[in-house]
This record gives sequence, structure tokens and C-alpha cells, in this order.
Amino acid sequence: MNRVLKDRTLELKTTFHECSPGRRKIAVKVVDIFGNDTMKIAEVIV
Repeated sequence: MNRVLKDRTLELKTTFHECSPGRRKIAVKVVDIFGNDTMKIAEVIV
């Protein structure tokens, strides 16, 4: 997907995954156009 100056939309989608109740950790990794990456981990209770 190419993002251009006129169309700045960003498509976000994932596959459905059902998990059992309890504490879970979700990781999100972002890589910018220069190759720098950042990762954040959030703990959630399902």
C-alpha cells in the first residue's frame, strides 16, 4: 500500500483470534520510513 501526500489514509486490519479469559500482552511494532522501529507492549485483561 502506497501512501501519498493527497491520500494519507492508513488501512488497519488483522485476523480474528479468539483467546481464553485472563491476562494477555499485546505488542505493537512500528517502523518508520527511515527504518527506525519502536515497540510497545500493553497488558490487557480479557
